Amino acid sequence: MKKESHLKKPKKKRSATQTNLYLNLLVFVVFILAMDPEITGLSIHEWLSLAFSGTLIVHLILHWKWVVAVTKTFFKKLFHQSRLNYVLNVTLLVWFFIATVSGIMVSRHLLPTLGLAASQNPFWGNLHSASSESLWFPVILHLLLHWKWILQATKRYLIPDKFWPRQQTARQVR
Repeated sequence: MKKESHLKKPKKKRSATQTNLYLNLLVFVVFILAMDPEITGLSIHEWLSLAFSGTLIVHLILHWKWVVAVTKTFFKKLFHQSRLNYVLNVTLLVWFFIATVSGIMVSRHLLPTLGLAASQNPFWGNLHSASSESLWFPVILHLLLHWKWILQATKRYLIPDKFWPRQQTARQVR
């Protein structure tokens, strides 16, 4: 027996904010795990870091309109926080790129899996250590700049109303 189409519940479309929140949480968890190879082991660290690079690319694609808009107006009239956020994001992108490339160059598990040998040049190991260990500073700044959005999105999508009741408007009280 066929179900009546009018009895089906319509699927709720996920908002861009909700998608961004889930992706950002995934990026953050993978970042935390990847930042300490002693927790995950070196092999998982290398593969997680590569996956992390992929999530950053998706994050960049999802925010590409913002990147283009701010780039076009960077030297024109632009709100100071947008300019700061843009500079910080470009800095993070370059920093992550350096950490990723240098990490691939010294890889002991990822490259051999692909049939390639890691570089024996100590430059790459030193660059990877310096760039990855200093990533915390711009990441924390990034979180601080977006703290209000993080709290609002978390309240809205992750915390049930019974734990964090939303404020009622005058219309809802009547």
